[in-house]
Amino acid sequence: MIWRVIFVLALGLFFTWLPGLRYVLGNYANGPNLFSQKIIMLLIAALACRWRGFSLDDIGIRFPSKQVNWPRLFLVLCGAHIATAFTYAVFDIRTSIETYAITRSAYWSTAFFSIVEEIYYRGWIQAELRRALRREGASESGSVIWINAAFFGFAHASWITQGLPWEAACAMVINTTVLGLVLATYRETSGSLVPSMAAHVVVNLWAELVSSLSSN
Repeated sequence: MIWRVIFVLALGLFFTWLPGLRYVLGNYANGPNLFSQKIIMLLIAALACRWRGFSLDDIGIRFPSKQVNWPRLFLVLCGAHIATAFTYAVFDIRTSIETYAITRSAYWSTAFFSIVEEIYYRGWIQAELRRALRREGASESGSVIWINAAFFGFAHASWITQGLPWEAACAMVINTTVLGLVLATYRETSGSLVPSMAAHVVVNLWAELVSSLSSN
């Protein structure tokens, strides 16, 4: 079981950092480069799902199979918003980001990037983890959620390779891991990407708004 999970995560991480070599060769502030990177992530997820035989249902492209507790999700998002604002204030992440030429995106692109990441992480990667754990007869649901959340947080550790202060990068990794736990849970329990997509878009738009206000 371990080697299957490691292989899936290594493959996903490789394709997360590779497209456009965004933190090595490109300038993160360059909009077209970032947009191209997300398009490549989307294409990789689509091709991988096609090759691996995942249906749209398998990756959550469907309506939720059970009623989603939207009020509870709203409360969870409120907590995430508070944590985001607190983190930005304590670690001065906006100042650090601007120092390293990482600027905020347009709101429409932020929403688009959030949807692409959901298809990639909660769609393809989560389906791969579920299949790998199922083949080994493991208890898949809880394990998939925790592994996916940890992977989502670790994928954001690449910020530190750009020279972002370690405390700010660590804070972002913690935030994204907690967010990943919420998103993976709603993806797994609802059988759909709709709740996690909606939550991810709202959280990222809120982060952009907080960043805009803090930089003014």
